[in-house]
Amino acid sequence: MIKSRANRVSAAALSLHEIARLSQIILHRGHEVFRCHSRFRIGSTGTRTEQGSWFFASSVGRFDLADPRGTLNVAAGRIGAVCESLGVLTLDTEIPVQEINSRKLVSLRLPQEVRLVDFTDRKAAQNGKILTTEMSGAAASYSAFQSLAASIDASGNDGIRSRLRFSGPEQEVGYFIFGDAGPRDWPDGQEQSIAEVVTALGYQLVDDESLPRSEVSFNE
Repeated sequence: MIKSRANRVSAAALSLHEIARLSQIILHRGHEVFRCHSRFRIGSTGTRTEQGSWFFASSVGRFDLADPRGTLNVAAGRIGAVCESLGVLTLDTEIPVQEINSRKLVSLRLPQEVRLVDFTDRKAAQNGKILTTEMSGAAASYSAFQSLAASIDASGNDGIRSRLRFSGPEQEVGYFIFGDAGPRDWPDGQEQSIAEVVTALGYQLVDDESLPRSEVSFNE
């Protein structure tokens, strides 16, 4: 039986003292990360605008900060980036090719050094009341996670390192980097093949419009 996560165990915010006791990692300028996202932003009138890969969202993401701040979601590897973008579609054995074509996977180089609080480290549970499995688990609302991210941002850290929910046995990690909300005009990086990633993981690509679509919004 799957236990309800209506009552979270992890803290919804951390004090400066608790944050100081957590492990941190530094990603240096030029560090390679991966992002998989929608090729187009859909406007209120249905217009489609091609969008870049650098976007700090203030929407509904797990660790998204409230405007005027935002969070850039990237992954340490290609598998994590693709699986996180496809979301619940990775729970099936077939993935619509339309979902693949609507996204792009790019390799990015960080333009500056970032210091991240590491929620994958055991010290997160010992010192900060953070359960690493809860950080990547299903939740009816992300408000508590967003509050937690806000406390990390207020401490002067640049973001969070955490396990990704849909990376499966690979246990890929993601980087949730904080900054001013909105897009950046930084170089997009080289586009890579999403199809190669999903087929290597054992999924079948099928051209079938009747199959379920992803419920996750990738407009940002």
